[in-house]
Amino acid sequence: MTISKADLLANEALALRLIGQHSIAAPIGDLHQKDAPQLQPILPTTWKSLEDAGYIRMLDIWHFQVLRRSRELTHPCFPKLTQAF
Repeated sequence: MTISKADLLANEALALRLIGQHSIAAPIGDLHQKDAPQLQPILPTTWKSLEDAGYIRMLDIWHFQVLRRSRELTHPCFPKLTQAF
C-alpha cells in the first residue's frame, strides 16, 4: 500500500497531537507504550519519521520517550504552533 506525501504529513500531525495528549502530564523522557489504544492511528512509518526528526526516541518496538514538547516543535504541519497540545 502506497501512502501519499500529504497523507504521511497528515499522519505525522495526528501522531504529534495524539502523543501530546497522551503524554501531556508526564515529564519529558518518561517511558510510554506505543501500543496504547489512543496511539493506534499512528502508522509504523510515522513512528520512524518522528524518531528521525527528534520528537521521540524509540527504546524498543513497544516503548518510546517524548523528547520535545509542542512549543519546541518545528514540524511542517505546525509552523506557528505555540500553545500546548
